[in-house]
Amino acid sequence: MGVRQFKSSFSHLLNDDEEIYITSHGEPVAVFIPLLGKKREEVRKDIARELIGLGKGKRGKVSEDHDEVLYS
Repeated sequence: MGVRQFKSSFSHLLNDDEEIYITSHGEPVAVFIPLLGKKREEVRKDIARELIGLGKGKRGKVSEDHDEVLYS
């Protein structure tokens, strides 16, 4: 799928479970891999851990977004 087509159909692809190879001028530049089910939960938890880790050792600097990522 070309970059332009990928950009225009991105929101429809989020619920698909198929890997999509993205090309630019006929050359592969990226792979889009939607996360579904358990994988999505695991990734959310990983992101939350990273956000929390960014603030460790910095008083009052723990990301305020970690709860939303973990529990949404």
